[in-house]
Amino acid sequence: MQGISAIGSPKRYPEMARLADAMPVILFTLISDDFLLYPRVLASKLNEKSRLLILCSPSNPTGSVYPKKLLEEIADIVEKHPRLLVLSDEMYEHIIYPPAKHISFASLPSMWERTLTVNGLSKSFGFLSSACSLCTSSEDPAIITTLLIIQDSVRLNKRIENLMTCEEEESFSTGTKVGASSSESGMQEPVQEDASVVTTIDTRGLESNWVTSIKERLRIWRGRPKASSESISCSIHRVTHCLRQSNEKVYDPQLISIGPLHYEKRKSQLQAMEEYKWRCLDNILSRSREGSLERYLAAVKELEERARKCYSEVIPLDSNSFAEMMVLDACFMIEFFRRDNNEDPIFQLKWLKLALTADIMMMLENQIPFFILHRLFDLIDDSRPHSIQEMATILFPDILDSTVLEKIRESNIQIQHLLHLMHASFILKVEEKCSGTSVFQRIPSASKLKDAGIKFKERTEKKDILDIFAIKFEKGSIEIPSIQFWDRANLIFLNLIAFEQCYCPCKKYVTAYAAFMNCLICNSKDVEILCREGIIDNWVGSDGDMAALFNNMARELTVYEDDFYLSGICKEINQYCESTWPKLRATLVHDYFKNPWAIVSFLAALLLLLLTITQTFFSSFPKFAYGK
Repeated sequence: MQGISAIGSPKRYPEMARLADAMPVILFTLISDDFLLYPRVLASKLNEKSRLLILCSPSNPTGSVYPKKLLEEIADIVEKHPRLLVLSDEMYEHIIYPPAKHISFASLPSMWERTLTVNGLSKSFGFLSSACSLCTSSEDPAIITTLLIIQDSVRLNKRIENLMTCEEEESFSTGTKVGASSSESGMQEPVQEDASVVTTIDTRGLESNWVTSIKERLRIWRGRPKASSESISCSIHRVTHCLRQSNEKVYDPQLISIGPLHYEKRKSQLQAMEEYKWRCLDNILSRSREGSLERYLAAVKELEERARKCYSEVIPLDSNSFAEMMVLDACFMIEFFRRDNNEDPIFQLKWLKLALTADIMMMLENQIPFFILHRLFDLIDDSRPHSIQEMATILFPDILDSTVLEKIRESNIQIQHLLHLMHASFILKVEEKCSGTSVFQRIPSASKLKDAGIKFKERTEKKDILDIFAIKFEKGSIEIPSIQFWDRANLIFLNLIAFEQCYCPCKKYVTAYAAFMNCLICNSKDVEILCREGIIDNWVGSDGDMAALFNNMARELTVYEDDFYLSGICKEINQYCESTWPKLRATLVHDYFKNPWAIVSFLAALLLLLLTITQTFFSSFPKFAYGK
């Protein structure tokens, strides 16, 4: 037996499956579906290795009763798998309420020979606390004989089972090892809090039903489908709510949905481009040999489990829908990359091409795994460049070129998706200029640094867009490469930061740059200084809008000290500000030269002081006033 599908099963079912060298596959049900197993979910999990389906109706503990129509649909799926048997747990057939009606699975057409029905005397005939069970099967007596052998060999003494269950649950929740359930025995349970101190906690006042319900919820939680966000392989995340608050529009696709995270929008606001995806798929197939579509779908099916793990949440699509979505999206992206502007009328509109590029390459939530793109790219017959990375250089020649791609290959970075490819190109440029230390230090704002005598200069030797992180401090001057902030630049910048905040293995250099700039920018006055020196080209709006952009974004950032590549520069700036003359100069500027009237008052007071000193001098030494 190579596979087992267990539905609503007690915790011993998976272990029994493992004893039989089978792999248990838990099929989860939802409260919105009345905890019923629907055929689409079952069909997505069955394969040629599946051998046993455990079905519980009426269900314990939900009380759900499967209607005849739903059981017939499940039976139709079972019929398609000739080596699959059904173990129908019907222990609670008499404990249901009208209008629910129990239907035995073995009574369905063609299911008698395929079904093992399990029932018991305690529930059927009111034999309370009895451990008597019964099982019916087809005429083959060997099945019942084998079940009796397993029952006698595997089933443990009831008390031992209870002790093992209590030990497992209590050790998980408290970290201590106990031999009996305190909620059932009512005894005081010793808890080891310290190596030398043992205290007792009185648990007799707890409601047993409440404790039992918590344990049941914990059991369900342990068996739930694990979200991919709990795995290091997860690289495509929902942007957190706190980051979205600063600027929600930059994280949501405006024209096209790629991948499953915005799948629900494909039939509403993003429906227009769905038709074009089918057109791109048709174009690719028309240039390919016969049977290519089948090869594309089969290739994605092989990678489905790995692809699902790339997303931060459980994807509620069945296997076929998931594969169809991946093939459509990947073929659209490949066709979009390879087309020249004069090949398709849709790309004659430059704004549309820019908007599609932003949706496809720059949004964290709008990505598909890179290995899916790479696999389908290899299967498509007429792919002109050598790799999907080289295709991306067509859209971003300023960021991605052959030199950058070669460095990425040499670094052995495992690219997860297109946004990660762009991120890697930035990171490799920064690593060439990293200092040895990486401790985060705050620095004063631009206006305060200016008061201390520090000058801001645009770093003019910037070779390309990737040099925006090459900040330098020398001889009282901070040199920062200019950066243009407008809608598209903001979108790239904020999504790269969101990617760093969510994906653990990557370097957090864009976050470090944002934290540094946020230190410099506290208000509109700081933005004005940086704009005047050519460091910021502000297309966002007013200076206040630019300041708000950084302040709102940085408020929710986690700065990773290990990746703060600007720590050496921050340390030098702070040391300069703490030296005697800059500190005195900053005090004078802040207290006496804050506005023009303060300067006039200071000069008037200084002139009066000089006149007073002169008058006093000549009064004391009149010979200097009148000569000898």
